[in-house]
Amino acid sequence: MRIMKKIKYFTSDEISCPCCGFMNINTTSLYKLDLLRESLGLPLIVNSACRCKFHNEKVGGSSNSSHLCSMDRESFAFDIKVTDDSMRFQVLRKAIDLGFHRIGIYSNFIHLDDDLRKRPCVWYGK
Repeated sequence: MRIMKKIKYFTSDEISCPCCGFMNINTTSLYKLDLLRESLGLPLIVNSACRCKFHNEKVGGSSNSSHLCSMDRESFAFDIKVTDDSMRFQVLRKAIDLGFHRIGIYSNFIHLDDDLRKRPCVWYGK
């Protein structure tokens, strides 16, 4: 029997696919997100987490996005809203400490994922 830790800060509505409600998130990734929220002591708004194939195409996500989820594919990614440079720094510092190894920095959000199928990297997007 697999024992699941309780997620303290996020509801399924916040992290499931917005168009269909489907959710298949990697458990370790989700725990890291919860620890990020706790260690920051700040509310975090998740702009995007799980995306079904239809929703991912609708928002222009890549065909191998770490947000993609299905019955046989877990999502590893979260887009976290940031409000200013100070928050951006705090989120980045803690996310790296917690093991998120793929980070996208955007003007109003930060993409975090720990998809082990992909190489560690940081990028800046528009």
